[in-house]
Amino acid sequence: MQNRSLPKWKSYIDLHTELYRDVQGIYYGESKALEEDFGEKGPFWGRHYLFWRARKPLTLIYEVFSPYLQKYLGESKVNN
Repeated sequence: MQNRSLPKWKSYIDLHTELYRDVQGIYYGESKALEEDFGEKGPFWGRHYLFWRARKPLTLIYEVFSPYLQKYLGESKVNN
């Protein structure tokens, strides 16, 4: 990574790196810490995945999505 201030995906695109994304898990749940960080009430969606390059794991990404996205995407419906 030449410019560590850029998002990883942007750096990979700029380098014309071919990647394979392997989603390992999807999450939906509550977190007081995330509510404080986002300034939004939960529940939160999250996921983690591996980027692979040349059949070797390159990096693990864990991301949580802000509930603010529901204002654009609409309410999510989860069956318990």
